Amino acid sequence: MKIEEIFEIPISDKIEAVIKVAEKGDETKLAAEIGSYVVTPLIEKILDEFLDHYTDSFRKDTTEVGVWISGYFGSGKSHLAKIMGLLSENQIIKGVTACERFESRITTGSNYRDSIIRSLKLMNQCDTEVLAFNLNTIQDAKKHDLAHLLLSQFYWSRGYCTNLTYARVIEAEVDRSGKLDDLHQLVETLSGKKWEDIRKNPTFFLKYFYEAACTLLPENFPNADSLKESLQRAEREELVNVAFLVQECLAYLKRKELQHPGQPQRLLWVLDETGQWIEANKGRLSAVQAFIEELAIKGQGKIMAIVTTHGDMGAIYAEARALDTEMKKIAGRFWIKPTLTTENIELVLEERLLKKNHGGEKLLADVYSRRGGGLRSIGELANTNQKLPDCTDTSFIKYYPFFPYQIHLIPEIVKSIRSKGGHGEQMSGSTRTLLGIVHGILKAGRRPYLHSEVRPMVSFDEFYYNLEGSEISPDVKSDIMRIVSKTGGSELTRQVAEVLYLVRELPYIPRSLGNISRLLASDIEEDLPQIEARVEQELAVLQDAKLVAKSGDEYEYLTGEKRSFEEEVASLMTMDPTDKEKGLTKYFVKGDGKEPYVEWLGIATLEYLGNRFPFTLIIDHTPVTGTSGSVTLDLITPYGRVAQKEDSIVQNSLTSQNTLFVVSGRVQELEQNLTRYLAMKTVAENWRGDSSKSEEARKLAREREENDLKKLRRAVMDDLATGLAGGTLIFRGAKIPIPQKTGMKPGDALRSLCGDQLKSIYTQYDRVAVRVKDDQKAIRDVVSGKGASNADVRDLNVYDIGSSTLNEHAALLSEVSGYLRSEYMQGRKVTGKALMKQFEEPPYGWDSNAIRVAVAALVREGRIEISIGNRPFRNLDDPELLEALRIKTKFDSSSIAPAGEVDTADVTTARKFLIQLTKKKNIDETAPAIYAAFDEIYQSVTSLAKPVKIWASGSGLPIPTTFSEGLIAFDDVFSITIPSQRVIEIVKNQDLLSQGYKAVHEYATFHTKHGATFVDLKEFVQTLEGILHYATEKPEIDEFVSRYKEATQARKVVDPTVWSGLIDGKNKADLALRELIVDWKEKARDAAFEIRSVVIDKAKGLQIEEEFVEGLLTDLGKCSQMIDAETHPVTLAVLAGRISGLQLGIINKLEDEYKRRHPDPFPGVRETKLEKIKVADFIQKKRIVSTGDWDQVRDSLDKKVKDLLKQEFEVELE
Repeated sequence: MKIEEIFEIPISDKIEAVIKVAEKGDETKLAAEIGSYVVTPLIEKILDEFLDHYTDSFRKDTTEVGVWISGYFGSGKSHLAKIMGLLSENQIIKGVTACERFESRITTGSNYRDSIIRSLKLMNQCDTEVLAFNLNTIQDAKKHDLAHLLLSQFYWSRGYCTNLTYARVIEAEVDRSGKLDDLHQLVETLSGKKWEDIRKNPTFFLKYFYEAACTLLPENFPNADSLKESLQRAEREELVNVAFLVQECLAYLKRKELQHPGQPQRLLWVLDETGQWIEANKGRLSAVQAFIEELAIKGQGKIMAIVTTHGDMGAIYAEARALDTEMKKIAGRFWIKPTLTTENIELVLEERLLKKNHGGEKLLADVYSRRGGGLRSIGELANTNQKLPDCTDTSFIKYYPFFPYQIHLIPEIVKSIRSKGGHGEQMSGSTRTLLGIVHGILKAGRRPYLHSEVRPMVSFDEFYYNLEGSEISPDVKSDIMRIVSKTGGSELTRQVAEVLYLVRELPYIPRSLGNISRLLASDIEEDLPQIEARVEQELAVLQDAKLVAKSGDEYEYLTGEKRSFEEEVASLMTMDPTDKEKGLTKYFVKGDGKEPYVEWLGIATLEYLGNRFPFTLIIDHTPVTGTSGSVTLDLITPYGRVAQKEDSIVQNSLTSQNTLFVVSGRVQELEQNLTRYLAMKTVAENWRGDSSKSEEARKLAREREENDLKKLRRAVMDDLATGLAGGTLIFRGAKIPIPQKTGMKPGDALRSLCGDQLKSIYTQYDRVAVRVKDDQKAIRDVVSGKGASNADVRDLNVYDIGSSTLNEHAALLSEVSGYLRSEYMQGRKVTGKALMKQFEEPPYGWDSNAIRVAVAALVREGRIEISIGNRPFRNLDDPELLEALRIKTKFDSSSIAPAGEVDTADVTTARKFLIQLTKKKNIDETAPAIYAAFDEIYQSVTSLAKPVKIWASGSGLPIPTTFSEGLIAFDDVFSITIPSQRVIEIVKNQDLLSQGYKAVHEYATFHTKHGATFVDLKEFVQTLEGILHYATEKPEIDEFVSRYKEATQARKVVDPTVWSGLIDGKNKADLALRELIVDWKEKARDAAFEIRSVVIDKAKGLQIEEEFVEGLLTDLGKCSQMIDAETHPVTLAVLAGRISGLQLGIINKLEDEYKRRHPDPFPGVRETKLEKIKVADFIQKKRIVSTGDWDQVRDSLDKKVKDLLKQEFEVELE
């Protein structure tokens, strides 16, 4: 069965390789474009959303006026955009509307079928005119702004000429008056040519344009010169922007609405390949944004636009370096932004071209059944970093004679060619689709596939052949065409170069011998090894010709700068062996602050009995910084073993008891890969930093660093690991091959083998084969007495099972205690660091965290003590001691020694003291019993003291130092958590503890019995202090206040004798105060009565009525009422004086009232009031015999005269 006979649709049928959105004249072609359109599930969803919104706009305004279609090469963007335009315009195509034709393309049973058909039925309600074109292929598209381009296209669609100024100034204005046809007819008559020919070249026919305009519009343009001047002025003052464009379009739609009342009029712009026009130009992107924004604001749905781009909206804005805020603003103007995917392309390809008939499917199923394994071997690329389609039975049948992965790669190949200097831009928008490439290979490939029996497979070089004429740059084509003559190779040589060129920019495909061979597979019956044998020979030919370079296991086709780069690399590969050794150490052992050796060695620790052990690492006689351990791993790499004899290593192993020697096996490729890596790294760094190099050269250097160097580095790593897998372990004279087990990495095998030897080094490890996971928690729990419940601590067996008692037989405790005792007896000081070193190193290998937990347990029990800077710490609650246990650096510097035993005399003294204190005799004469008894006493004392302190603070009762210092002593002793140490502290602090105990109980009793009374007494004293200077005649008040102050200052208020005296004094002072209050009230009444009498007498003399006087005496009445009601002593003490002070004010008010009633008849003239005084009335004695007699006469006369003068009297002495 021939290949052409297996397809459901004949391959000979014509397939349009190019979809041009602007082509609408050929109805046969339009019918075919609709009839062949494959409506995938994705396309159905997109069209449903498009049609639903578009038909909604017939009824209501909208600002969602755009569709943004994205998708890379061959995805069908242009076809989808054209279908949308055809359905919107709904023109009649060969007697049937576009919408009716499209109904048959919607799959029966589709989720969107009913909705789409419903929308299609509505399309005839609106008259839509579509302006569609490839924006990137308009003449001089990159020289003009968007408004200029679109206005030109709009005017062209209206039948105007291509001279934008003439079209805008003359034709547009004439069109608005309905005389456009007359103008064009006149130009035709004058020129003798058809308008369709004339309008394409207005410059040539400019004379007739001018003459026609002047003839048709003589009032505006009387002659050609006036017209020319107007056009020149218009061109100078041209205001062509998107606002003007939209205004013109809306005016056009308005005229159409007047011509067709009741039917909505719409304009739809289809701007294909907008992304290619924008490129990375922010200004052009802004122009598109401004256009869409103007459509939304001014058009309100009457004008809409469809744009297509390769990248989605986010990618386009990113490439133009536009702000995200700008994108977010415009994104809302597009109601759908579909992206066409690879899956959609493949579905179209299958449906339109590769779909098999029943016989073809059966034949190919038989082939796969027979050759499935071989087909998968040659039809699936290996070790790709991106998932590619597998060659399954279904996919083989679907895509034959192509391999499934080829269909997936075609768009990626074309995209990479365009981005790396192919024809690219000139082909965009009109380029052949994926469909066209596949169809072209089948019909006109290098081999006659269609006429061959089912067996050939399309090799990847066919894609190069197909793209050669349109996408491959001339320089590359020329180089590849000369390969056969230049190298003396065969056609296969050229084909190898072609496929290497195609995949050069696809980093996710390893360019290994196997993958290159798969790309060149051309027959169902071929096996991969056969192809590899042929291809490997051709690769060698290309390498010799310096056209291909090998890095690790990968090959690369060299062009231009790449060849120069490789020549420099080759010149450096003759480097000195010493430089190679340094490079190996620098980049594969030590690294720049990293640990690259871990990648190929595969281990950073050794394992024994389930736990990990750090080790000191030496590679090729160079110690590796950052590694340390009691065991040393001395490794010789495949490169280092050249100068190393195994026998000498065996001899060294006999004296280096704790060293594991590893000698790697030989690896031939290592030196070549290492040398190429070092040479390429040098060249890449030189090129990248050389400002004299071209940008292309520096970019190549960066790419080499990013891609090839990483692969070469991996190759060297793999070589080192391979050497390790074939290596030998040498330990204490024995040579043991590193086992090579299936599926086990070399590093894992080495770790396992080394672990077996550790039992001969760490002979004591199994006694405490535990690693403490959370040392901080374990130490805290041990210190706080909760160690027995901690899982880490339980694993160490330091406590008896189910108990908080130390396990006397625990290996960890006995060894640590024994070592400390031994060193102490020999007079040697033991630091924390020395203690851990003793047990971390062979033969123990115990966990350092376990050592610190053991020390914490022994300290808590008082068996050892820690000193920091010669200062011993015995209290486990001391933060410094806790830090010394928790923090390794502080533990290292601390001193640790066995603790001394507590003196029995101290135990007896402490017990006797507590019995005397509490009057309780049931306390055993042991440190733990005394420890527990003190806990009870402490809880009792603090529970009594707490409310007393709170009350005393609020009430002001002074607390004696015996109380506060005693509590401090109790706190200090209680904080000591080691029984023996607490006993010692109790003995030391007996006096303070005893005094504090007594004081707390005294004050607690006083608080209970007399607390409220004391508060009253204190408040009474505060009252008395306010009247002391008014109570001098009552000495018992001053005596009581003084006694209270003395008692509080001496902090002896609670003393029974003092307290009794204070109560007596209070009672006496209270009686004296009551007597004073009676006296103060009587004096206040007398003062009030006297003032009332004086005021009434004065009023009578001034002839002022009693009612007015009573009003003036209101304040006096209030004070009189206070006499009986007031109880506060201070207020009563000053009340009489306060009342006396009211007299002068009342008298003044009386006189003011008198003046008001008897105004001065002569204002400004003072009426003289005369008062005569007889001097004799003031002289009691006729004869003055002493100064005292004279002073008496003088003072009496002086007082009388001054009083009269104050009342404005003149005084006459008689």
